[in-house]
Amino acid sequence: MSQDTTSTNTTTGHVSFVGAGPGSVDLLTIRSLRCLQQADIVLYDALVQPEVLNLAESAIKLSVGKRSGQPSMSQELICELIVSSAHQYKNVVRLKGGDVSVFGRLDEEITILAVNNIAFTIIPGITAASAAAASLAKPLTKRNVSRSVTLLTGDTLTRDMPSIPVTDSLVVYMGRRQAKKIAATLIKQGKKTTTPVVLISNVSLKSEQHVQSTLVDIAFNPQPIIDQFEENAPLLWLIGDAFSEVATSEIQHNNETDSSDYLQLEQRAALTQV
Repeated sequence: MSQDTTSTNTTTGHVSFVGAGPGSVDLLTIRSLRCLQQADIVLYDALVQPEVLNLAESAIKLSVGKRSGQPSMSQELICELIVSSAHQYKNVVRLKGGDVSVFGRLDEEITILAVNNIAFTIIPGITAASAAAASLAKPLTKRNVSRSVTLLTGDTLTRDMPSIPVTDSLVVYMGRRQAKKIAATLIKQGKKTTTPVVLISNVSLKSEQHVQSTLVDIAFNPQPIIDQFEENAPLLWLIGDAFSEVATSEIQHNNETDSSDYLQLEQRAALTQV
């Protein structure tokens, strides 16, 4: 359930932070859909798909997108626009890709609203990690293989963090730039060179692409791998044994065994009742 804040300021509108999901319009939540349909103005990020924006039929639509390595609006200006929009419109939607709380600088935006006594609502969306795992038919966690998951950004691994958390599955967002350095950093900090990696772009869209690799392949010769993807498409990394190529076949084998065992139990139970 989303959390609503209240305000004593009756001269301003209400701001809804809406998660647009990974891309495909049919992965929006019902609450997000209703919010877009009621919006007077939508301030949207760069990766939000046109099909999602079209749901806000009567709203003014303003791009405030930020893209790595490209000219982008400053976060300070985005915050100012949210506040000014709330002073002009009743229903303001701040539309972010994926889930609003995952690498979306949500804290800065809700802080400025709190300072200005403007009410807001947070509506979660499906983050790319969940959508990518679903698309690959692989779980983010797997019994006896992956009991923990950590979400990081590529910049965090190459610039900000002295050491990575101890985790079974690792998901790296925005991992296209400095791919070589990301893989080398993970190996340097203890990850096996043969650790499975699935690189995936345009998650949930018809243009989705994914490539199976390993940390050592990316660390030593990343360009042939990166060149397989659409130019400038954001790249998500799923790292760990849960994403091994053999993982799915193992699961299928185990399921077949479990099904057979269950059938034998049913047959025994039927014979007992006769």
